[in-house]
Amino acid sequence: MKKSLFSSILAAMLLVGIPAFAAPIVWTASNDYDNNNESYLLRIDTGNSYSTSTFRVTCYYIECHDPLLSMGISPDSSKIVVGSLVHHPIFFDIFDQSFQTMGGNFVSQGDIVFSPDSTHAFTLSPNSSSGYLSDFVFNRSTNEGAKPFLPYYQGSLSLSHDISHGAFPNGNSTLYVNGGGQLQLVKYSPELYQPLYHFDLVADVATTTTGENIAFSANGSKLYVSEHAGNTVTVMNATTLLNTNSIGVGAAPGKLGIPNGVNKLYVLNTGAGTVSVISTATELVTNTITIGADKDLEDIAFSHDGTRAYVLSGHYTTTGESELVVIDTATDAVLTAVALPGVFYTHNIVVEEKEYTASGTQVTVQPAADVQTIFSNVSASGNTTATVTTTPPQLPSGFADAGGNYYDITTTATHTGTTTVCLHYPTWVSNESQIALLHYESPTGWVDRTTSLDTSQNVVCGEVSSLSPFTAAYSYPLSVGIDIVPKKTPNKIVLHSKNGVPVAIFGSATFDVTSINLETLRFAGAATKHEGNGSVMVKYKDVNNDGRTDATVRFITDQLQLTPSSTAATLSGKLVNGRNLTGSDSVQVFGCQEDDSECEED
Repeated sequence: MKKSLFSSILAAMLLVGIPAFAAPIVWTASNDYDNNNESYLLRIDTGNSYSTSTFRVTCYYIECHDPLLSMGISPDSSKIVVGSLVHHPIFFDIFDQSFQTMGGNFVSQGDIVFSPDSTHAFTLSPNSSSGYLSDFVFNRSTNEGAKPFLPYYQGSLSLSHDISHGAFPNGNSTLYVNGGGQLQLVKYSPELYQPLYHFDLVADVATTTTGENIAFSANGSKLYVSEHAGNTVTVMNATTLLNTNSIGVGAAPGKLGIPNGVNKLYVLNTGAGTVSVISTATELVTNTITIGADKDLEDIAFSHDGTRAYVLSGHYTTTGESELVVIDTATDAVLTAVALPGVFYTHNIVVEEKEYTASGTQVTVQPAADVQTIFSNVSASGNTTATVTTTPPQLPSGFADAGGNYYDITTTATHTGTTTVCLHYPTWVSNESQIALLHYESPTGWVDRTTSLDTSQNVVCGEVSSLSPFTAAYSYPLSVGIDIVPKKTPNKIVLHSKNGVPVAIFGSATFDVTSINLETLRFAGAATKHEGNGSVMVKYKDVNNDGRTDATVRFITDQLQLTPSSTAATLSGKLVNGRNLTGSDSVQVFGCQEDDSECEED
């Protein structure tokens, strides 16, 4: 009996930002030819007794009835691309559970491969003795405005062989494509907005007459090719493309792969219903796992931490059930075989783990639809979560809610250095130039940590050294009273004076001058002068006799962006919580004369 559509309750949970599941989610595509040719995606929650939910595939907002032949998932687990026999590739946004047909000139019957940075999806289309490599880019601005993950068709590149399978080595921008016994290497530019003709075919070499699926060693130095007709796996040097070994496995080897952090290559023997386990160190078969001679072993995928292998097992007829077989990669033991009722003619599986944070440098995680984190250095992997909080700490004066969520971001990964946090703020926001990324830091409270603002994509980013609540909010500048060259009228500035220009910043009942981040102050473009010990040259005393403490700061005269025609000058800077401050005063500017005493040092 076929499963019902994905429940509206779970969809609503995801829409309000409840964090992604920590346990892996396995996805597959089902083609029910015996029931109105319906096609749908099946979601399998490995952390919830392998419960399943279905999403009926739509093309151009109507239901599709096309055979779904391939699947690919982005490294950040935000999106899935499904290849169709008839229609163009279909894009599925994991966060909002929406489908979109991606356009292009060619259907996708081969592998779908994402670039390491998740910004490009490459679809392989075998066509008899030739093939096509199509490129789709995500997060591109359009005339319709910015939408996260909007796919944009870049174009297609014709290749001279029947390509079906492809893979990227870790951290490499060269895509290896294989099919018809011919291995081709395509170098691509990772920058956005580059047309497909920016691709360069850097190698085109013969492998064997039956070379099919490919996989790379962890460091990308070795390439493994399954030889379906020869019952072997060929080992190649990924740089020289020379064969270095041939390993005998079971009958008709197909899909193969290596789990993260595990020195084993798993090979599906489609003609025997077994899985060969090969040591990548010795290149010897160390184990053979029996799934079942009547099983059709279609695909294998792994949990991001490398501890589990998931094998998609089907039947040749609809009289049996497809299964998800779960293998412990430490022992190679079969932990369970989960029946998938109503799932027929399915060919691929992919694994979603939005929270998983791998070890490495510049590690990107997208734990929620509107949240992205980039860790500069992760020494031990873990999970990163972004939970919507409905009772956030109150924003201080000068900041206002922009209508977005407040996210409490945490991680179990061990990391050092800084972390970049980016939030996608609502598209209806006005006065976008005043949007700031706020981070709640005890005991200070909310602090503006903004480092970049992309109003075309509605994304604001900031750099932090710790994780806690974040939000995108309006930051209104604080207007402060100042007096240039205090207690002198007019406010005379002599350009190139080496004494510096003193500027008094007045305190008030609602403004404490000690809350100024002195290093951020700029006066008419000039930075602050410093004492011999490196501290900012400042004096705290009551300048205007109102009983409140003021701050008088000196600025470097040579940096002033003023001319003798200037009549006013502006002070800018930030408070310790990141809020902008500004103040202006009148000024008279004079050029420095050789006999002017103010041109000399005190």
